[in-house]
Amino acid sequence: MTYSQTAVIIGGSISGLLHGILLKHHGFNVTILEKDTSPICRGYDAGVKEGLDMLAFLDKCDQVKHPQTISCLTPRTINQEGKASWSAGKAYRDDELGASRQYSASEFRRDDE
Repeated sequence: MTYSQTAVIIGGSISGLLHGILLKHHGFNVTILEKDTSPICRGYDAGVKEGLDMLAFLDKCDQVKHPQTISCLTPRTINQEGKASWSAGKAYRDDELGASRQYSASEFRRDDE
């Protein structure tokens, strides 16, 4: 009997995203659900900062070796009727985040305006 390794993570916080990366690394198909449909991502200074200590930790311990940021993407939202739609707002760009890496994920699309 073949089993499908599928995981649904409730919440797109730093914890949800890191668990998604971990599960993806172990072969799971991952879907992350977030109730906030705002096109503006706000961290409120929560989560992990990429300071020198964090970068040193990642160099030493990161075995995933995949990108850690998402750039220039617009999330897909699902309304109460279960239909997917694209957010009308713009996502942050690389230069605004200082990011240099990006994921390629089927749940996101580029905002190529």
